[in-house]
Amino acid sequence: MGDGASSSSTVAMSLMNSASNARIGMQREVYEAAENGSVIVLQQHNNWKQEKTARQNNVLHVHLGKPLKKNRRGVVTDHVCMSFIQYVVDETTDDSVLLHSNDSGDTPLHFAARFGHTGAVQEFLARAEVVNAGLLNKDNKCKDTALHDAARAGHASIVMMLVEAGGGNALHYMPNNLHETPLFLAAERGCFESFNSIVEHTADLTVLEHKGPCGQTALHLAVQYRNKDIVDRILKTETSSLLIRVKNDQGETPLHVCAAQNVTVQHTIMRALLDHDDEYNSAVYIKDNEGRTALHIATRNFNFDGARMLVHSYPDCIEMVDNKGRNVVHFAANSVCPNAITQLLREVPKCDRLINEKDNDGNTPLHLLVATSPALIITNFFFTLSLFVWRNTNLDVWVFNDKNLTAGNIMVSSNNSLTRMNLRSLSKLLPKGRRVPNTAEGGESANTIGNVENNEGNPEKIEKRMNHLQKVGEIRLIVAALIATVSFTAGFTLPGGFDQSPGKTMGLAVLVKIM
Repeated sequence: MGDGASSSSTVAMSLMNSASNARIGMQREVYEAAENGSVIVLQQHNNWKQEKTARQNNVLHVHLGKPLKKNRRGVVTDHVCMSFIQYVVDETTDDSVLLHSNDSGDTPLHFAARFGHTGAVQEFLARAEVVNAGLLNKDNKCKDTALHDAARAGHASIVMMLVEAGGGNALHYMPNNLHETPLFLAAERGCFESFNSIVEHTADLTVLEHKGPCGQTALHLAVQYRNKDIVDRILKTETSSLLIRVKNDQGETPLHVCAAQNVTVQHTIMRALLDHDDEYNSAVYIKDNEGRTALHIATRNFNFDGARMLVHSYPDCIEMVDNKGRNVVHFAANSVCPNAITQLLREVPKCDRLINEKDNDGNTPLHLLVATSPALIITNFFFTLSLFVWRNTNLDVWVFNDKNLTAGNIMVSSNNSLTRMNLRSLSKLLPKGRRVPNTAEGGESANTIGNVENNEGNPEKIEKRMNHLQKVGEIRLIVAALIATVSFTAGFTLPGGFDQSPGKTMGLAVLVKIM
């Protein structure tokens, strides 16, 4: 028993001694020498080669692990010490300090590429032939190579050096854990020089088809960030028409992404995409996961210049509907801007023929227009609606949706009737619970009427109420159109009419009729 206890205590003491002798972290003098690039101070410590920080960074990591400092003019004011780097590499060739990875798997080359230390990268690449040719392809725990880091940071000169040293090695362009390739990162950061260097030195251009996070390709990103130079470079490749058709995780092509932005440069990019599109299998007809084409997206974002460009290139694309059966006029009517549908019909040709089309619920654009009336601008919206009905003579105001409601029914389906609000309050769609709205004529509140389900015992009353609502809605919609018509007619007709008798005054306003 005693011998066992003695043996245990001996082992414990031995472990304590070994633990006390093991150093965690780098000596302060060595760390400061590495940080400042002081060879003289470093030489005063014989064991500097074995020194590591708590995260296993060696002296090269410490020296290179700092960003370049620039003044307000963009001039670098704090460089790394090349003599220090050369000394360390020369002294540690056998120990391969250049290949040493820290806890994150980063080598000194990762740090040099990440922080933009061009001279250090150049020195490492020159030594890589002697030390290990696999230095270029060495990745960290995130599967990032030095090329990933350089492309992510936008260091174009370092990217060029790395791709020239790596040649067409496929391992050089592999994706990381986030499915990002160096080419993807260059496109995302908008660095054309980096992007072009990688493309020029890539033997297999299928890397352009690679999908990164969210299923985005390099072309998706270039379009999204409006980088026309990168877009043009991609469109010069042989697979450009294929790349225009590639979908992301939302089912969007680069054309969808372009249509979503109503800016001048995107119109130029859209023109370039359409010029390189496959005429017989165009991306214009491709739908996203919700069934929307690029024309739907352009309309939703009020990009009417883009919409006009799409319709001009492929006129029949206006016939496309989404998963809800809605065309582009439905999309304009369903927006929060009441003038959107008017602007669409004015600027995009042939859309007026869709004005009475129904979606899967039987709703026409007019149904959606009155259902999405903005509550904060009721007066202006009512005027816009009246003007819209008056101008579009082919508009069918009597169309019923699948709930047997016209647009007029929807207008009176809210708790505040148009009469009580002096024709300034528009209504919303009937809720799914089939709640019967109140009417000014009946003087009944919504609470008194209740839900349709509460009146199941009296079907005649339900039918009478619904018929009443339908008639009221139709009458009020017609009244709205008449008000607008009379207002405009009165505004442009002068009292007394015009002189119809031949002579110099023919056609002039009479103003006063002389008896």
